[in-house]
Amino acid sequence: MPTYKHKSTQDWKPVPGRILKGRVEERGSLVVDKKDRPFITVQAEDGFWRLYESKALEDVFNLAQVRDWVEIEFLGKVALVGGRTFNRFRTAVYQLDSGEAPPFQLSNLAPKPVTKEDVEHAAQETGPQDAGNEGASLPAASSQRRRA
Repeated sequence: MPTYKHKSTQDWKPVPGRILKGRVEERGSLVVDKKDRPFITVQAEDGFWRLYESKALEDVFNLAQVRDWVEIEFLGKVALVGGRTFNRFRTAVYQLDSGEAPPFQLSNLAPKPVTKEDVEHAAQETGPQDAGNEGASLPAASSQRRRA
């Protein structure tokens, strides 16, 4: 029996025009219909959503790691010769360095802005081992944006 990191996770059912934006919180696999199915769990504005790997989402599954940000838009179904269909998506994976702001904000994940008081408090907490670093600046953040 699998254990779930987020018990309230729902399976994401794509609806045309719906965009799922959020942070990847979990990667794993479940046995579904006697097959091992890789999945990712995305924390979005409206909860936790589990997406199962498919050919249409292959790039997202190849690129996205836990703590990366994803944006997935369902564009609809495409009809193939012979009556078969496949789902079409527009996807983006944002891999951020620590401290870098995400490409979009979610109210349930909105980071608290760092204030001068926060920095001063942190300096007091760490003590004398940081003495002499008063003028040091943080390294510039960089990001990788990959469109799948």
